Amino acid sequence: MSRVEKRQLTPIADISTDLACHKLINANAGLDKELYILLHCGIPNCRKVKGGDFAKIQTEQEHDFNVLRLTPDGVERIEIANQTWNYHFVQPLADERLLLAGARSCRRSATDIDHNARIFDRSGQSIGSFTIGDGVEDVQTTRDAEIWVSYFDEGVFGDEPMGANGLNCFDPSGKLVFGYEPSGGLDHICDCYALNVPNDDDVWFYYYTEFRLVRLQRGQPLSWWSCPIEGSNVFAIEEDLLLMQNGYPKHDSYRILRLGKPPQMGTLRSVRFLNDSGDCISGALYTARGPYLYLLDGARVYRVRPSEFV
Repeated sequence: MSRVEKRQLTPIADISTDLACHKLINANAGLDKELYILLHCGIPNCRKVKGGDFAKIQTEQEHDFNVLRLTPDGVERIEIANQTWNYHFVQPLADERLLLAGARSCRRSATDIDHNARIFDRSGQSIGSFTIGDGVEDVQTTRDAEIWVSYFDEGVFGDEPMGANGLNCFDPSGKLVFGYEPSGGLDHICDCYALNVPNDDDVWFYYYTEFRLVRLQRGQPLSWWSCPIEGSNVFAIEEDLLLMQNGYPKHDSYRILRLGKPPQMGTLRSVRFLNDSGDCISGALYTARGPYLYLLDGARVYRVRPSEFV
């Protein structure tokens, strides 16, 4: 591969004031250059197991979340108070609603299943809940209020069967309306590493075992590309250009790739991003939607797209 280019980025936002009194949980890209940042007030209620601390599905005491909605016009702050669930994802829904979802759900019986997805209005009031399954890797919504959910391996092979397809779509009432079934020589999903839903009619995803990039387009057959990267967790897509995180163990660098006629894909260059101080961005929180890749390096928020490199 050619040398690694270093590209310094300019922050689009600084959330240091919010981080002074909140714990950063996650950042999830929305449409139209929107970024949703999920913050927790206090210390999340965790269970201690061998290998580390893991957030409980439900908590003994009520606790509060704050959602930052970053747009080109500024920042909106929404308080979600008095919760007894741990959330890991936040996405917009139609009619000024928010979807908060947890990565884990427990099925104790056919009628006793954790509702790990909750809908809130802009005042922070809960107006509905349902389950999206266990082992959730990512959640992305569309303007039509479709809820696309990808799953990691514990969701695909675990006791909760809802994630067995590796990729599902739900309507805003929680009804399952689509589950991925491979065709055209593709294998089943064992672990959906990355998801990107640019619009209502287009869904891109990248998964193990074969690490192929797959496009699901409404009304069209599946198309896929052989990807030279194994183990990436995020990518931005802009026409035939791909900005993709390198695989393990090089998650702090990225590649610019060009899609050819399926299944062809070629690398144009490799890049590492520098923050506004000139230091390599390492260990950042990342998310992508459509052509935009977002990086959270400490309190600084950066945004970059593939076409900036060609």
